[in-house]
Amino acid sequence: MKLVEAYNQSIDRAQTVSNQKQVIKIGAGPLATGVKTNNLWIEIGKKHPELTFDFISCACALGDYNEFLSGIGEVFDLVSSVYNDPVLKKYHLQALKLNETPLKLSITVTNSLSRKDQITLNDLSDQTVALPEKGKFDCFDKARAFLEQNPKIHTKTVPGFDMNILNKCVSNNWILCSAEDWQTAHPLLKSKSFNWNCNTQFGIIYNDKSNAATKNLIKTLKKN
Repeated sequence: MKLVEAYNQSIDRAQTVSNQKQVIKIGAGPLATGVKTNNLWIEIGKKHPELTFDFISCACALGDYNEFLSGIGEVFDLVSSVYNDPVLKKYHLQALKLNETPLKLSITVTNSLSRKDQITLNDLSDQTVALPEKGKFDCFDKARAFLEQNPKIHTKTVPGFDMNILNKCVSNNWILCSAEDWQTAHPLLKSKSFNWNCNTQFGIIYNDKSNAATKNLIKTLKKN
């Protein structure tokens, strides 16, 4: 009788475990996400109802670097963001590349340039373009060098691209050098194409020592 009870209890425990949802914590912020990845989580959630996504507020990848990167694997399991290989190596991270995203210019809706479909280097004369400090990201360093071809363009070095900086861009009429996937980051900034060859990698960043649920999700994404 005791053996039967023990067996039934073990079956109940196994069923309970199998019915438990796997929770994956995703770092989210105005610049630590993208339209494509938002759609990706929706599709994955439909195909894998056993997964639950918790979105955790985090600093931007180009904001407080240490806080953002140290949070991967601790505060949250993964994040979608721009990245480069030296950063991954330095912080023992890995990335599943989703695409090469072009850098664009995000312009406040009150700026007349926001009504143009394509921005040229001459259009930016007497404008101020916000960029992260040199040495943070190769693609933004390349963008800065390109802009410096026009001495009439003013560059503004900002500590990062968080919501506070985006608000400053709007209030000061600065133009933000941004990634394509950030086009919905601020409702008063419009993303515009610019004729330059400045791209960066965009993908899912996760820790080398991710938990089982995160590893399984990455495997699923690689198959798609």
